Amino acid sequence: MSLAGGPEPTAQRPLVPQSVVERAPEMLFADLDGTAVMFLPSRNAYFDADTVGGEILRMLDAPAPVSEICRRLLEEFDVEADACEREVLTFLDEAIRQGLVRRLS
Repeated sequence: MSLAGGPEPTAQRPLVPQSVVERAPEMLFADLDGTAVMFLPSRNAYFDADTVGGEILRMLDAPAPVSEICRRLLEEFDVEADACEREVLTFLDEAIRQGLVRRLS
């Protein structure tokens, strides 16, 4: 999973599996030929995400706990649970720092 683009992020506390997250409401999101493309008007910043990162962002139309995101990805992709959780937490931490995702709890 990866996220590219935008200016330098701001620091946040790390997520845990019980954390609830959602897409930032101001983020514009589109799928272009399998690549998730995002735009934050407030920062005039564009981002793109790979297939799995895009799938995570699609799941965040409504608030969801990180553990639920991992559960759904484990059903779709051939990945070990520990690796999935680690990668999802890393991706979401970066997405929060960039302003694409909000942590609700």
